[in-house]
Parts: sequence; structure tokens; C-alpha cells
Amino acid sequence: MFAGVNKLRWSWASCLLVSGLMLHGGEESEKKADKDIKLYFEFKGAEAMSGWGKTVTTTPSPDADYLGLTGNGWDSKIFHSISLPAGQYTFSACGKGRVLNLTLRDGWDKKRPLFEMNLSRDDWRTDWRPFVLERPMKNGILLVNVGDKDQVAAAIKWIRIEASPVIEEPNLPPAAELEKSRPVPATVRGCTLLDGDHFNDLHKWGANISRYVIRLKPELDKQGLATYAPDWEKQLDKVEQYLLAARASGVKVVLFLDGSSFADQYSATSGEFWSDPGLAPLMGKVWQGIAQRLLSYRDVIWGYDLFNEPLDWTQMPNPPKQWREIAKSVIRDIRTVDQQTWIIYECGPGGLCWGFAGLKPLPDTRIIYSGHFYEPHEFTHQGVFDLRGTDLAEIKAKTGVRYPGTVNGIYWCKDQIRSGLTPVREFQLKYRVPILIGEFSVIRWAPKEDAAAYLGDVIEICEEYQWSWIYHGFREWHGWSAEHDETFAVHDAKVAPVNYETERAKVIKRGLARNSPASQ
Repeated sequence: MFAGVNKLRWSWASCLLVSGLMLHGGEESEKKADKDIKLYFEFKGAEAMSGWGKTVTTTPSPDADYLGLTGNGWDSKIFHSISLPAGQYTFSACGKGRVLNLTLRDGWDKKRPLFEMNLSRDDWRTDWRPFVLERPMKNGILLVNVGDKDQVAAAIKWIRIEASPVIEEPNLPPAAELEKSRPVPATVRGCTLLDGDHFNDLHKWGANISRYVIRLKPELDKQGLATYAPDWEKQLDKVEQYLLAARASGVKVVLFLDGSSFADQYSATSGEFWSDPGLAPLMGKVWQGIAQRLLSYRDVIWGYDLFNEPLDWTQMPNPPKQWREIAKSVIRDIRTVDQQTWIIYECGPGGLCWGFAGLKPLPDTRIIYSGHFYEPHEFTHQGVFDLRGTDLAEIKAKTGVRYPGTVNGIYWCKDQIRSGLTPVREFQLKYRVPILIGEFSVIRWAPKEDAAAYLGDVIEICEEYQWSWIYHGFREWHGWSAEHDETFAVHDAKVAPVNYETERAKVIKRGLARNSPASQ
């Protein structure tokens, strides 16, 4: 967790994303191997606009270290044609301004861009985005947009496109072969649930799945990595009670672990954690022990989610490069005792879906691929920071973000959500694999009708693509609760649920109603 964020009860995904992922500022190191850099635009001095076009409403102002841009209307932008061979890439840029958005298109006539990047901020901001080209880009267009209804000023320092690491796995069976041997799990719809006492009510809502974190308290070695001890298996008593309650209610369960089970003295989002050679055997031993202990509950366990939101800040925007091999090792350990239970693989980084770009299936036929979705965070997490002791006006200023609506220059609506989920959809279509959106939500004090519309759009897209989904969450922290009203409250406030059905609850229940009686 990060400073300023409630540490106890809100979404594990949001902790990573809101706290730092999209808010990193400052300049990125430019020491890159020449062979990896495919395109590099450095906006310095009088030649900053060389090769770039502009619209008539855009006024460039070259500076020694950056290019200033003034926009005088919605169509204010500069643009550059680009071409790239097929491959896997990382796009990165540094800029600032009230409105500053970068868009990469594979031609002017394409409906949807490959991606959009928002750099809108008062001080310098660096961001990254991976993308994949399945075929060469011959007529690509890179746009830097500063358009708004009013006159706005922005600045851009540099833009870089470089080759990304590509997964090389020569023994991986062809996609067609994996598809033929792969069973298809039933589509499930449910909620995160941390207390087994509420299973009957969750089932009444229509859910047929819950997601539950296994809380293990590890012993630590001198470096801060957890060490396996048989005593861990005794800690699974609580998990067994949860599974018994799930079985009695007819709801199946996704079990997951997070980094707190494997590290304490240093962060599970650090390079030291992911590069420790003891991590893979430790994680394998723990999951093997869990699977062995819970064999008699296979009828109620829908899947083992190996690791919640794998992230290494030093490897952003890519997932931890070690994670794939670690996961394969853990899967082999689980399969020594349980060959049937589905295993859920979150590719990361963090709760983002970027890791699906260029992802290849794991060599196991019972894998469900999972991502979390909370974009745009300015909407889904508005007012989440705990600012007790500060001016309450500051927190109020961060609420009232609308959906559909423009967030930092990007218009967020159902189509934009669909665009954000494109890497997942393309991976699904290419390899015909099952997909789970393991977390999504909106903070309860977001504008009432907007929150309901957002949740409905995410659910409809999941249904269109035949993805399983899990809403976050049911009867845990009040901020994510669909049973509480839209009034803002500080994190530790004792807030009672309302005695009527909120608009968010109606949307979630309508989605859960798609579960067939036989699957509940």
C-alpha cells in the first residue's frame, strides 16, 4: 500500500493503480539501446516541429528543452505519420498541460485508435503503454491533442516507441491444439465476499461465485522473503469454514493469494521480490499445500487465482518478466496433487489489462486468464484517498466526476471502456481461452446515475464477450458497497446500509440474474 491510501478494506487493484501507476511524474531515463528504439521524437529547440503537421487552431512555441503548444478549439493538435514492422512495442512520452492526450492510429480512417494516453497534469508527467502490431503499420498516425472548448496550453518533451520483450517459448503447443484439448468452464457472475456468514444473501442476489483472499501469516527469512512452514496449513481452518458455508449456499469460490503472503520487509511490488530465486519454489510449495488440504472441496472451488495483481514498479509498463515462469512452476506443483481445478492467471501489471498485449497461453489446458478493470480511475476512485486532517474541500473537489464524460481530455463512454479492454478481447479471440474480469467497481459516492451507467456498460461488455465477472465487493468496506447510499464518508466511518435498493444494486442484480438456476 502507499501513503495516503486507506490500508485496510478497499480494492486491492485500486491501491496499486491510483497511488502511483498513472501519476508518476519527472523525466524517464533515456539510456536505451539504439537497436530497441524504433522511433524517438525529442522536442527541443527550433527544429522541434520538424516532420510534424498541425491544425490551424494550434500554435507551437519551441523552447530549448520542450515544445509548447497552445490550443484554441477542439481540433487543436499536431500529427506525424509513422510506419512500424509487426511486433511488440512500448510507447512512452513526457509532457504536461491541462489537456494533453496522445493517440496512435493505424490510419486516419480507423474507427478506434490503438490506444490513447493522457498526460494532462500541471507538472511534467511520464507514462508508458505497451501495444502489439499483428501486421506492419504502413500509414500510422501519431497525434498530440491539446483541443478543448477554451484556449489551453501544454508542453511535450519527448515521445519514444521501442521494441518490447517478446515471450519465446518453443515448446508451447499451437493455439489450435490447445483449444481442442481445452474444456470450457461455465460462465459465472458474482462478488468479492470476505465473510462466509453472508453467503445466503449473496445467493439471493443471484450470484453463483465469490472471490476470497486467503490470509496467510508467513515466517520471514533475513531478506524478508517468506519461508514455508507446515504451520501455514493450520491457518487454512478459516478457509475451510468459508468453503463449507459456500457449499451450503450453492455458491462456488475463487481463492487467491496476494504479495503479503510472501514478503513483508520489502515490497511485493519491488525488483528484489520478483528476482529472488526462492520465490517460485516457495509459492509452489504454498499452493501445493493449499490444494492438497482442500482436495475434498473441489466441488465448490471454481479456481485458484495464483497471485493478485502481479506488479514490479521497476519493470513498468510490462508485467514482471519472472512471473510467467514462476506461474508455470507453481502450476506444475499444484498439478502433482490436483489435475482438475481451474487455475486463474492474472498477467498484470497490477490490476491493468496491458499484460494481455502479446501474451501467449500457458502450457496447461485448464487456465482461466484474468484482469481487473477500474478505468478511468478518476471516475471509479473519486474521493477514495483518505484526507482526514486536511481541508475537506480538497476531497470534495475530487468528487463529482461524471460518466459518460470527459476525463482529462478523453471522453469516457461504453466505446472507450471497450477500447480499454481491447487487449483482453484480442487475446481471447486469438487463442479461444476463458476470461474472468476478477474485479470491477465504482466508489459509491460517484454521481448516482453515472455509477449505475458505468457498471451496466462494463457488465454488458462482459456479457457480449462471454466473460465471467466478479463485482467488488459485497459487504466489506462501505466505499464499494452497493447497499449504501451515495453520501461521502471518511474511510473509517461507521456507515449503515440503506433500507432500499440503490441504483447500483439494481444494476448488479440485473447482471447476476443472467446466471441460470442450474448454475447457482
